[in-house]
Amino acid sequence: MVVVDDASSDETAECARGCIRNPVVIVHEVNAGVGGAVVDGYLKALELGADVIARLDGDGQMNPAELSMLVEPVASGRVGFAKGNRFKLGRIPTNMPSLRTWGNLILTFLTKLASGYWHLFDPQNGYSAISADAIEALDLDYLRRGGYFFENALLIELNSAEVPALDVPISTHYGTEVSGLRISKVLVTFPARLTSGLFRRMFRRYVIRDFSPVAVFLMSGSVLFFGGTALAVFEWVSTLATGRATPLGSIMLAALPMFIGFELLLQGLVLDINGSPR
Repeated sequence: MVVVDDASSDETAECARGCIRNPVVIVHEVNAGVGGAVVDGYLKALELGADVIARLDGDGQMNPAELSMLVEPVASGRVGFAKGNRFKLGRIPTNMPSLRTWGNLILTFLTKLASGYWHLFDPQNGYSAISADAIEALDLDYLRRGGYFFENALLIELNSAEVPALDVPISTHYGTEVSGLRISKVLVTFPARLTSGLFRRMFRRYVIRDFSPVAVFLMSGSVLFFGGTALAVFEWVSTLATGRATPLGSIMLAALPMFIGFELLLQGLVLDINGSPR
């Protein structure tokens, strides 16, 4: 067992050494955040020769009795990554704060788009198991800088490397712990980071790894759709400024690229969804 004490104030390292037989304890003198703590744990586990690495947070929300359900599909080689899903059984977890519930649902859709894992849900759930081969395919420096964005960044990286992933239904427990993640910060920072992650994934997977029709559809569709939209806005503003009706030809010149671009973007999205590694 590898325990990462990320500059905690509750004697985590001392507790681990006193309660666990032969623990490997990593102590951060300066807080490195979620990304830095998890990446350092991964690297130490790889150094110790682990084939499958599971992660449990120290807040007591994750049930250790469910660990085998996450490890088994990875250990058997069925997938490279398995993560918990608190909503898998079709109900909202008991005692989950309503604000966290709605925030999770919104982030789930945005993360599906950015990561390409359309069959996964509950992306903020950190209870997971991953293979050593999958970790070695990741950009760990990118993940280390993730902070609270780590879970989303990890899915983006895994999809870029075409690692099959799986959702596993789990329970969770909410006590009196206070999350350091602020909703206001999420609303400001996460949309921009997810957008950046989407472009990063598309470029790495569909251009660098293997130039794909998805890249052609998305690039040409974006040029046509946004170019047509810009022309339509220009013509609309000109009409308002001059009071003269826009000629039908100008309207078609703006509308046609928009329609074709939208169809190309939609086709690229469908191919991305169908190509999600399972």
